[in-house]
Formats: sequence, structure tokens, C-alpha cells
Amino acid sequence: MLVATDSFGGWRDAPAVSAAIADRLRAAGHAAWACPLSDGGEGLGAVLAHHGRLAGHRLLPTPDGPVRVPQLAPSGDVLVESAAVIGLPPPGARRPWEAGSGPLGACRVAAGGGLLGLGGTGCIDLGLGLLAAFGVGLADARGRPLGTDGPVGARSLGALASLSGAPPRLAGWTVLADVSTPLDRAVARFGPQKGFAPDALGPLAAALDQARHRIDAWLGAHGRPALDPRAHGAGAAGGLGALLRALGATVRPGAAWAVDTLLRPAIATHGPTVLVTGEGRLDGSTADDKLVARVAAAARDAALPCWALVGTQAPGGCALPGLTGVVAADAIGGPDRARALLRAADVLAARLAEGVG
Repeated sequence: MLVATDSFGGWRDAPAVSAAIADRLRAAGHAAWACPLSDGGEGLGAVLAHHGRLAGHRLLPTPDGPVRVPQLAPSGDVLVESAAVIGLPPPGARRPWEAGSGPLGACRVAAGGGLLGLGGTGCIDLGLGLLAAFGVGLADARGRPLGTDGPVGARSLGALASLSGAPPRLAGWTVLADVSTPLDRAVARFGPQKGFAPDALGPLAAALDQARHRIDAWLGAHGRPALDPRAHGAGAAGGLGALLRALGATVRPGAAWAVDTLLRPAIATHGPTVLVTGEGRLDGSTADDKLVARVAAAARDAALPCWALVGTQAPGGCALPGLTGVVAADAIGGPDRARALLRAADVLAARLAEGVG
């Protein structure tokens, strides 16, 4: 049995969850291997380290001091996780109107190119902070530079009137977008979880759309393509996906990358008879090209049964092609999530024994 789970939403990373489930399956008499996965969101570095795809670190100079980032093996390119650099703060510490992508831009300036995991961020600024870090001039209607009274963030979207300087070229970057959400749905889909109040979503969406047209005009003046709001991952990380693509980065579906790069080779190596996948919450958004949906599809292609062990399952569940069954930890155990996960793994082991003998 091959255990290929994502992280469980800020609780345990994918290697820890996959290893715990595989241990319980082995204790029940099954042969099991851990194959943790990441779609580019939280915990991408830990997953790549598990698979032996990291080799050392590099110090990147930034305006706030050196940042230590992993290097990929064997290329030596850097790995930057947006969740680690501009991640979502704890609920009591969220200031969504001030949060921006500037720190990520500083890392990218220093690195020059590499692999960027795009997901798990706390900002919706359409990449204005990143542009400022690259030295692009951002000004309001009076010509005053944005960012003089605080960081460039969501609040800057409505104030943006003009951009100056040449657009940077980011062709050296491969971006793994953890969602397929289009740009025009990003605010409604992700605004609440980033801390925006319900009555702020409408003004925020209008400000983002206004800033998009300003950016399009600036890109066009330099002979560059406009933002593509419908492209895969355009709404990832508050619109960063759309901006990075327009600046020349290669934006890939992170879940597809994980299945092709990590899961399929593991299937070929171990020859499992069952796949086990999982994530923190199984709901309607799982079908939106998330990792569990991609793993289930890969299992269907390989004619393998596929079970999901999840932290919780939304009412009504989520019907995914290729998914055989679901075990939810919160339906098995109490509030102690670690024990609930282990109990759920035991239940899964029993069901697998019944199904595969």
C-alpha cells in the first residue's frame, strides 16, 4: 500500500501524516510505504526533502537580512515556499489589508530563478508588493509613491494609479500553483480565510479589478502580455499566479506536478495494490484540481483502489472519480487530533483487510 497524503492544514506536514498512517497499516499486517505529496502549498520543502530532492541551502540577501532557502538536487536551483515567506498568520495576528507579497519579491530578486511553491499565503495584493521589491514604481493619483505610509498590500490596490519602470522578466522560475481558481473568484474564495470581513469582499474585489487594468496598461506599454484572469492558478496567492505568468514564469498545476514527479515513480517502484491519500478537509473545493482529486485520478488510470483518510469531511462529502472510500478522523476519535488520526488509520487498515484480503 502506498500512502500519498498532503499536509493536514497547519497541523502536521505531509511526511509526518503519511508516515503515521503507513506505520499503523504496517502494525495491522499490511506492507506500506510513505509517499508524501505537496501541491506547492504548505510543506513543499519537507516533501522534497523526504524524496531526496534537496541538497544544502543558500543564503539569500534581502532588505530584512539574509534568508536561508533550500537548494534543489541536482540542479542547485533554489526552492522558495510562499507559505513560509508570506504565509497566513494565526487568526489573532491577521492584518489582511496590510499583508503583501513584498518579502517574497525580495527573495526572488536575490535568487534569480528556481522553483516557487505558490500557496498558503496571507495576502491578496495582485503581486504589487513583489513588483515594488523589484524596483517597479507604484504611485497614486497624486503621483505619491505607494508604500510610504506602510507596506504595499491589499490597501494599495484601490490607490494604485500608475506604474513606472520596465516589467521584470521571470523566465527562470517554475511556479507550482496549489489551486486552479481564476482571478475573478480569488477574493470570494480566499478572502474570508485570509481575514477579510464579509462586507469588505465587494470593495476588495472592485479594487483588485481596478488594479488589474492599471497593470495591464503598464504591461502593454512595454510590449508584454496582459494578465490572463482565466489561466490555471491565476487567483493563487491573491492574484500572484496571474502576475507571475505575465512576467514570464512557467505556472504549473502543483497537484499534477506532484503526481507526475513523485507519485507515478513511486507506483512504478513499489507496485502497490492500493493507494491511500488524504488531506485536512475533504469538501467541494477538493474537486477543484486539488491533490486528493489528482491522486484519485492517477489511481483510476492505474486500475488501483484508492482510499482517502482525512481530518474532516464536509457534509455531503465529495464524490471524486477513482475514490473508493473515505475515513474521516473527526468521525472516529475525539478532539485529540493525533489520536483521532491513528484511530482512523486503524479503521482504514481493517477496511482494507476486508477489501483486499
